[in-house]
Amino acid sequence: MGSCKRYIAPAIIKTVSIEIETEILAASTVKNDSEVKTLGQEVMTMDFSQSSFNQDWEK
Repeated sequence: MGSCKRYIAPAIIKTVSIEIETEILAASTVKNDSEVKTLGQEVMTMDFSQSSFNQDWEK
């Protein structure tokens, strides 16, 4: 039961700088033939102004 390991936090050993001519993600989000289709959520319109509205909650 006596084997405890000492935690050593990760460290940045070396950094490397790069220079590129164009953006890395320039073409990943731009498409001329893209088509977006969305589906909505059904909305029900309710009229609660009438006196017959039941306001009792089920338990």
